[in-house]
Amino acid sequence: MCCALKEWLGFLVGVYSKAWAHIFIFPIFDTMLRMGFRYSFLLIIFLVFAIVAKAEKINIDSIKNVYATSKDPMKRAAAMNRIITYYHDENDSALYFFDIALKDFKNVKFKFGEALAYHSIGIACVESSDYDDAKKYLNEAISIYKTLKNDSMLARADVRKGFVFYTQADFEAAIKTYLEAIEYSRRAGDLKTEAWANNLLGLVFTKNQILIIK
Repeated sequence: MCCALKEWLGFLVGVYSKAWAHIFIFPIFDTMLRMGFRYSFLLIIFLVFAIVAKAEKINIDSIKNVYATSKDPMKRAAAMNRIITYYHDENDSALYFFDIALKDFKNVKFKFGEALAYHSIGIACVESSDYDDAKKYLNEAISIYKTLKNDSMLARADVRKGFVFYTQADFEAAIKTYLEAIEYSRRAGDLKTEAWANNLLGLVFTKNQILIIK
C-alpha cells in the first residue's frame, strides 16, 4: 500500500525520474507517514501548491520569451494573451503588458493582435470584477473582430460581455449578447463556444424565474 501511495505522490507532482523521486519525494513521504494523517494531508496540499506555483512561474517566463523572440505575429499574440490572463489578479501588471502588446501590434499593423490584446485585458478585468473597464475593452475587441469578420472570436468576446451584463443584473442585455454569441458561433461552426453561450443563457433565464417567483 505504501509503495503504491509513493508512486502516486511521485506522479502527482510530475516526477518522472525515479532516481530523483527516491532522493527527494519518498523521504518526504516517509516523514508524512510518521506525522499522521492530518498533518500529512496538509503537507501534501502545501507541496502540491508549491510545485504548481513554481511550474507556473517557469511557464510564464517561457511564454514571455516566446513573445520577445518569435517572429510569428500569431505566436506573439497567443503568448501575450496568456501573459495578460496570467496577471488577471495583478491589475497594474496586466495593464503594463497590455500596453506593450497594443503598441507592438499597432506598429506592425496586426489587427488581430490588437483585438486579442483588448480581449485579453477585458477578460482580466472580468476576473478582477472591474466590469466597466471589461465592457470597454471587450467592445474594442468586438469592433476589430467585426472588421476582420472573425465570427469565432466575436462569439467568445460576446460570451464574456454577456457575463458582465449578467453579473450587473442587466438581464435583458445579457440575453441579447448571449444570443448574438450563439449566432456568431453557429456561423463559425464553433460548437464549444455555442454550448458555452447556451449554458450561460440558461442561467440568465433561471435567475429571472427566481426573481419573478420572489
